[in-house]
Amino acid sequence: MTAEKPPRRKIHPGIKLLNLFQLMTLLPWPIFAFASIFLFDAPDAAENTIFMALALLIWAYPALTIYCLIAARRAEPPKKGLLIAAIPFAVLFFIFALFSAA
Repeated sequence: MTAEKPPRRKIHPGIKLLNLFQLMTLLPWPIFAFASIFLFDAPDAAENTIFMALALLIWAYPALTIYCLIAARRAEPPKKGLLIAAIPFAVLFFIFALFSAA
C-alpha cells in the first residue's frame, strides 16, 4: 500500500515576499542587539521604562520574526497570512518610534 501525499498548499506570493524581507531584517539584528545594551548607560535609565521596553523588543525580535514566518505560511486564508507576516514590520516601526522618542 502506498500512502498518498496530500497536495501541497500554494503559498500566496505576497507572503513569500514579506517572508524574504523579514529574513533580511534579521541580518543587522546582531549589531542592534549589541548596541541595545548601551541603552542602560544613560543616567536616567533606572527610572525610565522605555529603555527596558526598547531593549526587550530588540532582543525578542528574531523569535517574533521566526514565529510569524511559520504562522504566516500555515495560515489558512491567504489574507490572514499576509496580516501575520506584516506583524514584524509593525514591531520594527514601533522600535524606530521608541528610538526617536528616547
